[in-house]
Amino acid sequence: MVMEARKMAAILATIINKTDKNDARGIAEALRVGHFRECVHRSDEAMEIRSVLHMRQTLVEEKTHVVNSLKGHLKVYGIKLTKKAGKNFRLQVEEAVKELSPKVQRVIKSLLNVMDSLNTEIKALDKEIEELAKNDEDVQLLQTIDGVGPITALSFKAEIDDIRRFKDSRNVAAYLGLTPSQYSSGETKKQGGISKKDQSERATYLWKQQQSY
Repeated sequence: MVMEARKMAAILATIINKTDKNDARGIAEALRVGHFRECVHRSDEAMEIRSVLHMRQTLVEEKTHVVNSLKGHLKVYGIKLTKKAGKNFRLQVEEAVKELSPKVQRVIKSLLNVMDSLNTEIKALDKEIEELAKNDEDVQLLQTIDGVGPITALSFKAEIDDIRRFKDSRNVAAYLGLTPSQYSSGETKKQGGISKKDQSERATYLWKQQQSY
């Protein structure tokens, strides 16, 4: 059995004098009273899906960096480009730098070549993702929800992995950091909508995947 390090670190943070001896005593006490959470081992399928999605996200972020660099360099020469890098972005840039020196045009062309290469790889991974989604019944079912595409569906499935470790849908929402607002006073107890005050890395991960598609 492997314990979840973050929860154990939070428990050990309550110890005033941090020493190896006190840490060992704190871990032993947490084990004795059951104040620990077992670390979840993801399945090979979930790891494969996450790897593909993470690699695609990396390429998208690199492309954004290149585009922003191009805009920043050209702004020095008084050239302002449109906000989005669409299909005609390369032509737009090449047209805009015609009056600049050959040396500057050559450097700009190098960045454009890098951007084209990133676009090619992103499209290849998009096809890979679509193929993964097409062959997965759970993902197909998730995509019947309005606004949910292959990226979001695959991200959700890879994050949840084995659904049997959750008792109900509330536990799934809490696992993703989607905690409801609560009001309690005396005998009055009310539960509201999502508070957005406990956004975990898992919810942020799902949001990033959706935004990059």
